[in-house]
Amino acid sequence: YQPLTGQTSQSSCTDCAPGNFSSSTGSPSCDVCAVGTYQPLPGQSSCTDCAAGKYQPLTGQTSQSSCTDCAPGNFSSSTGSPSCDVCAVGTYQPLPGQSSCTDCAAGKYQPLTGQ
Repeated sequence: YQPLTGQTSQSSCTDCAPGNFSSSTGSPSCDVCAVGTYQPLPGQSSCTDCAAGKYQPLTGQTSQSSCTDCAPGNFSSSTGSPSCDVCAVGTYQPLPGQSSCTDCAAGKYQPLTGQ
């Protein structure tokens, strides 16, 4: 990015800091990485989504370790999630960091959410 007018050299263009990006040419500023994403490197044109089964509720994150596993009884089915969803009635998830819940077997039931 380049926040000043009247510059005469490409060297006046500055890398966006980690946790930020600039997706277009000629940008006067950088954008902060959104919730559910991170960017560990300077000078990047996009941020990286957290994997399914993980969530990340803060902006401007710089490390993949900021993506947190969904707790047991919760899941995240898509990448780039800012939060996890609770397992519905009739389903369960005993493990952390999962992208779905498991249906109860035929002949069994489960009347609570988040199991």
